[in-house]
Amino acid sequence: KTVSPEALVQAVEKSPTQHTVFSFFDELIARLVQSGKIGNANVYRDARRVLKQFVSNQNLVFTDIDQRFLNKYEAFLRNKGLADTSISVYFRTLRAVFSKAIQEGHLPQTHYPFKEFRIAKFNTATQKRAITKEEVRQLVQLAIDPGSILGQARHYFLFSYYGQGINFRDMAFLKW
Repeated sequence: KTVSPEALVQAVEKSPTQHTVFSFFDELIARLVQSGKIGNANVYRDARRVLKQFVSNQNLVFTDIDQRFLNKYEAFLRNKGLADTSISVYFRTLRAVFSKAIQEGHLPQTHYPFKEFRIAKFNTATQKRAITKEEVRQLVQLAIDPGSILGQARHYFLFSYYGQGINFRDMAFLKW
């Protein structure tokens, strides 16, 4: 069967765009920045950077990523000494990229590699960190010039402590 040039052009225009994993990451990052979600864009940027290190800057297509790839990627991240919380962020971000690619028609559902790879296995509980009341008393009694930068920092810290942990950003926006 012969195909006319017009039919070929139409078929190419109707076919889903071929994205590499990294080009799709870039597209998602641009969208996040455009919508003002800078923090989320930075998470995607960081996940992209680490994934690129893992594949040694090679181009990566979605179909290259399967269960075996994910297991090797996990081993790579562990060998770098990353904690489970960081590994979990990288995998959740990669999973979100896959879900978005499937949702937008760039990839069939059959190529979703996270069916059996469980991200919940990573221990993401953060160890609680706190100072004792005695350490706070020592800080209060420490001889520091109240007008110095160190003195001001102590005042902010103590205000936050006495304010039951109010964060510094919220303190900055307080009004009388």
